[in-house]
Amino acid sequence: MRTETGTVEVTVGNQKFTGPLTKQVFETTDDVLQFLQKPETAKEVIDHINYSIDLGERAKVRAQVLARPEVANFATLEKQVKDLMKTRAANGKPITEEQARKMLELLNSMDASSV
Repeated sequence: MRTETGTVEVTVGNQKFTGPLTKQVFETTDDVLQFLQKPETAKEVIDHINYSIDLGERAKVRAQVLARPEVANFATLEKQVKDLMKTRAANGKPITEEQARKMLELLNSMDASSV
């Protein structure tokens, strides 16, 4: 087992903040078995394994949910709302999220052949 150090960077708005990171890295099965011999560290390893399994299973379900057509359509609409708000703000005519939604609803209800 070895110890790695590094830095974690967090962005809040346009500011970046950092903090130190120190972690143990298991390299062999003997490293894991050594940790499992002590009750206090065995619980820690078991908790990490359960967390990892939970995270992996949730990621699979999340991907399935995001792949559904109604979710994909909603995600597209959300992106359009944000893009419209940015475009309007860049042109000096900002609008609210509600106004952007109404404009997009109107635009989507129009027949392109009549334009």
